[in-house]
Amino acid sequence: MNALEILLKSSKFPSSEELKARTIHDSAFSRKTRHVKTEADIFQSSLFELKDGTWSFNSIENDFPCINALCEEIELHTGLRVQCNAYFTPSAAQGLPIHYDLHDIWIVQTEGSKLWKVWKSFRKEVSLQTLLADEKENLQAWTAGTPSRNLRLEKNHTLYLKKGEPHVATTTTKSSLHFSFGIYNE
Repeated sequence: MNALEILLKSSKFPSSEELKARTIHDSAFSRKTRHVKTEADIFQSSLFELKDGTWSFNSIENDFPCINALCEEIELHTGLRVQCNAYFTPSAAQGLPIHYDLHDIWIVQTEGSKLWKVWKSFRKEVSLQTLLADEKENLQAWTAGTPSRNLRLEKNHTLYLKKGEPHVATTTTKSSLHFSFGIYNE
């Protein structure tokens, strides 16, 4: 276990109730919150709360001193820019559809648990153009025919995903909150 993983596991994070309350009472924070619902191949995203949908709190590093301090610490260790999102998903629900990111991600599970499927990247290079094409045409077929790593993240577990690794997460019998630290090599 490296120093950053120890730091992330021992840090205090805002609760899902704190994040939701901030969305309701702070209009600037509310504009950075999206509500996402994923069922089968149907993906909805809205500024308005969707019943049984995931709350996606975006770029929250400047809204919570504890998150800002963690981003700064990761930046010191990596020399790279870091940004943080948080995702609250109700029980027995899928968060986002299968996707990959254009940056590395360090995930910290803080409430409940999530079942993750992670696939090796099938591209040498990824870009916004490949991501858009893959989400429309390639990811479903590629992931259906390829073995995945299946992981269960419980409270204080961490997961590091490399740029371009397709992944998807679903909650178990309880709701879930995880923080995603995006590490940008640009």
